[in-house]
Amino acid sequence: MEKIFEYNEQIIMIETEEQLHELTAKMKKLERFVPCVINDVAVVGIDKEKELFLEEQCNNIAVNLHGSPLKVGSIDPDIPENHKCIEEDGMFLAFPWNESYKILPLMSVGYPSILKRLEMDCGAMTRFSVKADKLPLPADEKGQMLTRIAQLNSKLCYVVTLDGKVPSVVSDQYVQLPYDDLIHTMTDVLTKEHPDIKFQDGTLTYEYLVANYQLNDTMMEESLRLTLESAGRKVDSLSAGITFSSSDLGLSSVFLTLYLNLNGIRISLGDGIRMEHKGEEASMENFQKKCKELGRVLQENEERIEELGLMKVTDVPGVVKAVASKSPFLPKAATDRVISDLVAAGVDSGTGIDVYLALNEIVQIHMNTQKVSDERFLAMTEGVAKLMFTDFSKVQPEEVYEYKSIYIWLRNLCRKNQRC
Repeated sequence: MEKIFEYNEQIIMIETEEQLHELTAKMKKLERFVPCVINDVAVVGIDKEKELFLEEQCNNIAVNLHGSPLKVGSIDPDIPENHKCIEEDGMFLAFPWNESYKILPLMSVGYPSILKRLEMDCGAMTRFSVKADKLPLPADEKGQMLTRIAQLNSKLCYVVTLDGKVPSVVSDQYVQLPYDDLIHTMTDVLTKEHPDIKFQDGTLTYEYLVANYQLNDTMMEESLRLTLESAGRKVDSLSAGITFSSSDLGLSSVFLTLYLNLNGIRISLGDGIRMEHKGEEASMENFQKKCKELGRVLQENEERIEELGLMKVTDVPGVVKAVASKSPFLPKAATDRVISDLVAAGVDSGTGIDVYLALNEIVQIHMNTQKVSDERFLAMTEGVAKLMFTDFSKVQPEEVYEYKSIYIWLRNLCRKNQRC
């Protein structure tokens, strides 16, 4: 069987544009969206704890559909994908296929999607191990209960299949927008405005595609450089780029986000372009129109940088702490480090651009020191981009005395030991 991924958690690092197009074309070829009525779908649970009865559980499986038992096939536990599923949580999905039924493993990323379709995303269904004083419901009983609930739902859904597994079950509102078509549409539009645009790198997982491009637009970058310098920032190096991201599993909209690499720190710019995978607006034609709006979005962000440079902030470390404490997507360890660095550098008053760059540096430090999933990366960069339009001059600073105390203690210790 032709496959994209070797294992569920694989992150494919994309190094060239040729590799990107090969992967997205292959995804378009192999990924299937199978239309089903929810009450024709059954969840099958294979309980690995009942090892002596494994063969009995896997052979000639019958489920109660529409008031009577229906044989939906068998599960071969020797197939690697099936074996791994049984060892992990044991959840499979049976669904109509070519006038018969097919049973495929429900991936861990796909199981919550069927729970959402059935309005059953509760602790009893998501718990697969002992938690405090609560035991897990056996997989076979989960399957029976979910299949019974499915009988009450006559909505349409789409079962997504890839690599002999089910990574998602999306709603009837979902509009399929293949990565391959989106990427080609985007580059066709952007090449006209930025002829030297180059693919930089990307990642592909079951959940997301993320692709970064460098615009290589000298005039635009020079304009941004002048804007930043007039805002009081020293610019040693500057380049502009675009990040494309989307999810075929309904986990994310299609995003185009602008960013700067300023002195080695990635700076997210504004909200960028977004298109959901649902509704009348979810089409390649509309995406093409949105791509043409990037010039306007860039201009708005340049104007906002200028505004931030004029925005007076009396206590930069305190405002960074205040904003970060109200932004749960910003990790505490990286936040503490950035605030400590600001205190150590003697930064006190400044402008809104100082605050915004510090918030972006929090994300950069976390990315450099931790293994971060695409989902987490997108949540952090999107969250920081929205903060760009905060009026930092009106944010009440939080006390950073503990950082100053640590810095003073370390400075005195260095002086005592004659190391500084």
